[in-house]
Amino acid sequence: MAKIITLLIVLIFSPLTYAYTNPPFVNAIKVGNILYLSGQIGSVKPGQPPLKEKGIVPETRQAMKNIQQVLEENGSSLSQIFKCNVMMADMKEWDAMNKVYAEFFPDGKFPVRSAFGTTGLVLDARVEIECTATVKNQEGNRS
Repeated sequence: MAKIITLLIVLIFSPLTYAYTNPPFVNAIKVGNILYLSGQIGSVKPGQPPLKEKGIVPETRQAMKNIQQVLEENGSSLSQIFKCNVMMADMKEWDAMNKVYAEFFPDGKFPVRSAFGTTGLVLDARVEIECTATVKNQEGNRS
């Protein structure tokens, strides 16, 4: 019988006090053939400050590029994503975020997705996106 392990990590960082050069989390964890990604913002490097460029469009684009990089480093790809959660600082930016997000799924095969409005994101980001994907390698790993 397969065991199901649920891990909930809640990290709250104030944009004013965020000073980590090595934040206390990993970008991805493999469990069997599932890859769980930490939320990505529009930072220059996945999981590391600073933001590359402010604004919903550039931040969404960079967050998705970061997701793509983490997926590829772990034997997966955008086409293997099956679930995403999108956290937005302002739900009025929904349409602009969706246009950029859709560019990363050109075949129109989108994963299931939830979206939430927040009262604030790390580094005053406009959007944070976390995803879950399948991988071919079933060996557990952290990156």
